[in-house]
Amino acid sequence: MAKYTLELRQISDSKNLKVFDFDYDFYDPDLKQLFEKKFIENYYFDEIGFETVGRFKQRLKAKLNKIMPKYKQLYQTELACKDINFMLNKDLKETFIREVDNTSNMTGDSLSKVNGNDNTGFKESNIGNGNATLSFDSLTSISQNDNNFNNTNSTNNNVVNTGNQREETTLLSQGNIGITSSAELLEKWRATIINIDEMLIEECRDLFMLIY
Repeated sequence: MAKYTLELRQISDSKNLKVFDFDYDFYDPDLKQLFEKKFIENYYFDEIGFETVGRFKQRLKAKLNKIMPKYKQLYQTELACKDINFMLNKDLKETFIREVDNTSNMTGDSLSKVNGNDNTGFKESNIGNGNATLSFDSLTSISQNDNNFNNTNSTNNNVVNTGNQREETTLLSQGNIGITSSAELLEKWRATIINIDEMLIEECRDLFMLIY
């Protein structure tokens, strides 16, 4: 029977042929190459179930596109059920911006008041026998000047200061933010991938020769 059919390894090892040389839908584009490697290793010695390589690859492409929506949903469900959140292990950058308006008002009153009295008097003495005798009891006022003054100064001051201030704070968190360790998170994720890939590979078994 091997004389009329091809094993998958013959396509995979050929310099001119490739098993996956076509585009197809997948539940996680970053994991597509890993799945292709598993697929080839699993069916490496199995004979394709079609007469030509072109027909086999066309049926493989159609098969994957048909069943992939189901596995996409399964993949997301598995991640949610196992509480696998990749956001907990990515860099997180948060920026906080605050704008502050400052206004200050200073009001002051000052009052200065001066009251005074200026009294100037002229006294004369009694002169007798050519001698001058100066005595408070003998002084007689001959003139009197009284000056009264009242000065009042009033000042009002009002000063207003305004300003604007912008504050920007950036917080950067790196690594595992949650309570689950990175090793445990990775283990759960790998288990999910292995399970889904095995189911996908098994669904493609009818594309190969079945031996009863």
